Amino acid sequence: MSLSIYRTIQLLDEKKEVKFDCDYEIANTGIGSYELWGSKQFDAGYQHANLEKAKWNESLFTPEENQIITDWVAKNKISIEEEVYYKHIEYANDTD
Repeated sequence: MSLSIYRTIQLLDEKKEVKFDCDYEIANTGIGSYELWGSKQFDAGYQHANLEKAKWNESLFTPEENQIITDWVAKNKISIEEEVYYKHIEYANDTD
């Protein structure tokens, strides 16, 4: 799956808005059914987005700015995944 998000990032001397096209999958942390000391249990876990790749139009930025963006994505992967997950849920609810 893929969707777009926008973030404003400090690049060298100014802040610029960057459009990210995020490839992701929805994953679940649960292990499902299991048995513990003879008692049958179920771990439903929770869903979250697993970011596979965040792409942007690199031709709009200098090589130095692209490096800053690359580093920013690596440092902010969790917040990107959270935004992608909530947008995914919002989009799914809008199409129902």
